[in-house]
Parts: sequence; C-alpha cells; structure tokens
Amino acid sequence: MMTATSALVIALILSPSQFSYAQSNRMSLSDFLNQVKQGHQGFQASQKTIESSEQRAGESKLSTRPSLLGSAQYLNDKRETGSPLQGDEMTSTSYSLGVKQTTDFGLEAKLLYNHVNMSLPGANTQFVPLTSYYTSGPVVELTQALGRNWLGAETTATQDLIASQVQASKFGESYKQKQLLAQAESAYWRLAIAREAVSATKETLGRAEKIRQLSGQRAKLNLGNQSDFLQTEANYLARSLELQTALDEERAASRNFNTMRGLDEEIVMEQVALLDEKVLQSLEVPRRDQYRDDVKAAAYQKSLAEANSRLGEEKNKPNVSLFGTYGLTGRDGDSNEALKEGMKSDHPNYVVGVKVDIPLSFGTLDDVRQGYRKEAMAAGLNYQRKVFEQERSWKDLTNQFKDSLGRYQLAQRMEKAQRGKLDLERTRQTRGLTTIFQVLQFQQDYANAQLARLRSQAEVVNIYAQLKTFGGGL
Repeated sequence: MMTATSALVIALILSPSQFSYAQSNRMSLSDFLNQVKQGHQGFQASQKTIESSEQRAGESKLSTRPSLLGSAQYLNDKRETGSPLQGDEMTSTSYSLGVKQTTDFGLEAKLLYNHVNMSLPGANTQFVPLTSYYTSGPVVELTQALGRNWLGAETTATQDLIASQVQASKFGESYKQKQLLAQAESAYWRLAIAREAVSATKETLGRAEKIRQLSGQRAKLNLGNQSDFLQTEANYLARSLELQTALDEERAASRNFNTMRGLDEEIVMEQVALLDEKVLQSLEVPRRDQYRDDVKAAAYQKSLAEANSRLGEEKNKPNVSLFGTYGLTGRDGDSNEALKEGMKSDHPNYVVGVKVDIPLSFGTLDDVRQGYRKEAMAAGLNYQRKVFEQERSWKDLTNQFKDSLGRYQLAQRMEKAQRGKLDLERTRQTRGLTTIFQVLQFQQDYANAQLARLRSQAEVVNIYAQLKTFGGGL
C-alpha cells in the first residue's frame, strides 16, 4: 500500500513541468535571443527608435538646403481713395515663385519671380491710360546677420543640437537593447540551472526515499531502532521540501523566460541546457569597445547641452542684419509683353538697409546666458562621471568574472570529492561499518556541493552576459 509520503515524492518527481519538455525541441541561447528580439515589445520599440535615428541622420542639414517658395493672392479693395483719377476700386491677382537658401555663415538668399495683374475699374482713362496691366520681373533678396547668428553661429548650433539629439537617442536605445539581451541571457541560464537543480534534488530525494524504506524495514524487523527511522523520515521530508522549492523556482524561471520572449504562458516546452563544462572553463573576458553605448549617448547629451547653450546665447543677442533687394520690372497691358520686359534691365529697382532689434533687459539676459552655460557644464560633468563609472564597472566585472571562474572550478572539485565520499560511505553502511546518520550527513554534503556548483555556474554566465554589454564582440 502506498503511503502519503510515497505519494508525495511520486507527485513531485512526475510533475508535468518536468516530463513535458523532456522530449521537446532543444533551444539554444542564440535561438532564445532571436525570439526575444522578435517577441519583446520593448526591444522592438528600441529597434524602431534606432531605425528612426538612422533615417533622421540628415535632418540637421535641412536648415541650409534650398527650399521652394511660392504664393498666389487675389485682392479686391473698394475703400475710398479720395482721388477722382484713380477711382474707389482696385483688384489684383499676384503670383510669386522662387527658391530660398540659408548658408552656413548666416546669409539668407531668395530668388523670386513675381507676376501681378492690376485692375482699376473706376479710374479716369483720360489720366490713367492703363486701367488693367501686368507687372513682372525677377527679384533677388539678400539678408546677412551681423549680430545674432553672426557667421552662422545660431544655424550651426541648431544643426549640432538636432544631430546630437538623434545620436543620443540612437545610442541610448542601443544600450537598452544590450541590457535587455543580457537580462534575457540571464533568464535562459536561470531556467537551465533551475531545471538542473530540480534534477539534482530529485536524485537526492530518491536516495533519501531508499534509505527511509530500508530503515523502516529494519525497524519492523527489530534490526534497527525507531530513532534511526525517524531520522530518515525527517531527512526525507527535508529533501521533499527542497524539491518543492526547486520546482517553485523552475516555475518562476519559466514564467520569466516566457515573459522575455513575449509569451503569456507558465510552462516552457523547449529544452534548455547549460554550457558544456569545457566551454565554460575556457571562457575569457570578451573584447570591449572604448566606450559603452550609454557613455556614447552621454557624450552626445553633452554635445546637445553645449549646442543648446550656444543656441540660447545666440537667440538673446542683438538682432542686427544688413539686407538688400534687386529686381527687374516690366509693365504692360499684355501679359506676355510684361513677361518679356521683366527680363530686361530697363527698369531696375533696388533697396539696401539695416534692421536692428536689441533686447534691453541686460540683467535678465546675463542670468539666462549663465544658466545655459551651467547646463553645458552639468552635462560635461555627467559625461565624465559616466566614463569613470564605465571603467570602474569594467574592472569590477572582469575581476568578478575571474573570481567566479575560480570558485566554479573549486565547486566542481568539491562536488566530485563529496560524491566520492558519499559512495564510499554508502558501501561502508551496507557492511555495517558506519551509521545511517553518517550516510545522511554525507548525502546532504553532496547535495549542498551540487547546489554550490550550480550557483557558481550561474554567477559565471550572468557576469559574462553583463560584460558583453560593453560591446566589441567575443
């Protein structure tokens, strides 16, 4: 007849989460990471942001690229003019088409062609021979900044600001991706180690069950005392509790594993495996880039703050500009004739002038400039701190990695030693040369050694995953 405790161990050992994946497809770490890249919405969002940044790389140049200008306007003016010669009504239809470009040194140039049809229905034809006529001709307009945006300082600052924003976003999201993949790699190893721990704990529970049964039989035959049986019973229950804890950890690791790849499921059907012992021991510190992606992002944040500081100072400078226009004009009652005359230099016109706009709040302006400069200084200090933390983190992780490899090797040796000690003691126990208590103690020592080896292995692969976030490949 099956006892309650026997039923418990069978239920634990034959847990569905344990045998369901045994005959499933094996999933490598690279396969899992590919699934994370495809199924994790956060990773996909970062990827879209990176693609967006790459496509926006030329956005900063748009401010100095040519653009098309055009307008069309109809006017009907019936206001009283007070002139009996002109009349009280004027209508016009005007068109303008051209190009505009701002240079890197702050010169704005426009080349336009204007065509206007003017009509004065109420004009006295005796004094106004043309009551309906066309005016056409090209116009060149030039404006050169002399104060604000002198030599294109504001234009350059705006370009640097946009370019830095784009690059900071790109490298910031790239670092998020690497961190996310490191978390995914840890999730993979967590599940593999959890399953290995379940397997080891089941093995320990099976041995505890055999000793418990043997002790129970001996107690019934009066070949052993009741205290030995109670001791084996307590050991068996303790190992059952350990197995239940290991199964709980496996379920938690499975949920985390599926969450990383975007699945709302409790069980992982695929097989996962730890690194081969030789492969694990042969791992070396991976190569690295000079700067981690988050440090690169901080560098562009520094450039962004500096550009924003220059832009803020330029916007608050006196706005002084020299401007000039030069145009040709043709006028005729016939549209085609007006167009022809507009390309001749018989009736030129030009304007030259200076525009001035000077802020008068000098105290406030000085405070604003100082504020922008301090923002740039803060970004510089933040970048320096990022570089410092990167180097410290790299040194700490490399030292931890080497130390964890040493601990793993020691844990392996200890596991083998504890296994040999247990096998020898079990042989001695069958010959009546030792006590059950000693065998139970050695079993526990071996189980602890197995778990210590798994913990050391987890430490190695998790630190190695973090080292890979520094870039540079393996």
